Amino acid sequence: MKLSPRLLKLAYLVPRNSILADIGTDHGLLPIYLICTGHIQRAIASDVKEGPLEQAKDNVERFGLTDNIELRLGNGLSVLEPSEAETIVVAGMGGQMIVDILSNDLAVLRKARRVLLQPMTDASLVRRWLYDNGFSIREEELVKEKHFIYEIISAGQGQESIDREILFEVGPRLFEKKGALWLEFIGYKLRVYETIMAELKNSSETERVTRYAVLIEELKELLEYDRDSS
Repeated sequence: MKLSPRLLKLAYLVPRNSILADIGTDHGLLPIYLICTGHIQRAIASDVKEGPLEQAKDNVERFGLTDNIELRLGNGLSVLEPSEAETIVVAGMGGQMIVDILSNDLAVLRKARRVLLQPMTDASLVRRWLYDNGFSIREEELVKEKHFIYEIISAGQGQESIDREILFEVGPRLFEKKGALWLEFIGYKLRVYETIMAELKNSSETERVTRYAVLIEELKELLEYDRDSS
């Protein structure tokens, strides 16, 4: 089985031999891949919609993994009991939806050893939620798929200190390691916020305009500094 670059990077971050819960599993490809490669032995795969879960069921049966992957229909983490999964994956959704899912079943989340999150938008909301709720960001990865750069966040229990506002935007672990996609990532973020600012040009939303103006300046400083350093 061949995974997309985004799912493959997620698979890389799943701790070996952990019990996985893949929330919003869609076709079930991530847990199937992890079990077929011997990375894990057991998984729970859930989706809020019957259609994707039926497709996941077909794939699980096709690979002969009905004893390894349990399929559940339900919303978010409500399909889990506390301590039932050691690693929880919530991927391929908007940042606000991920935050809502985490907030609705915090008791389940606090019993997991690792939480892997891949927001399609608003990753800063996810990082701030983790910070505000006593989770620490252990690892972060960037992955490019087609024309998009996706952010993957691996978090665990324990408060950490994030002392710069811009780190919620660019990721504290990404900032520390500045990998191969770093400059492209910062440039992408900058273009996004410049587009938003152009749309807000004549807006009366003073607070929002000020926030984006500060972000743009900080992103420009990061970009210029890291270009000079490379």
